[in-house]
Amino acid sequence: MADSPKKTERQKFEDDSDFRRVYANNVKFENMATDCTLNFGITRPDEPTLRHTAVTLSWPYAKLLIFYLAANVAIHEAEMGTKIQIPTKLLPNPPSEDPQGLTPTNLAAVERVYDDFLKSL
Repeated sequence: MADSPKKTERQKFEDDSDFRRVYANNVKFENMATDCTLNFGITRPDEPTLRHTAVTLSWPYAKLLIFYLAANVAIHEAEMGTKIQIPTKLLPNPPSEDPQGLTPTNLAAVERVYDDFLKSL
């Protein structure tokens, strides 16, 4: 088994002069061999989604982001004493119903992620 990672000092943060907070209720992914881009936007009834921010992450950092998002969701649910409720109409379709040209290997991988997601609800 691999050694546990070494603990590091807490990182200090400082806001850039053009730092801003934005709200998004939509994200679209663009995947490349070396990184992925998350395009954030606002979905509005009867109008096109308005994209306002793109963030590009390396794949290793994207994988770390999965862990830190999951950890923060788990902490929130523990503190609230309840699971976050997702409206049925927002749940993703099963991958087999929307394969989007995935190879059989990739479809199987996405189905595993989908099953884990459903178990977390």
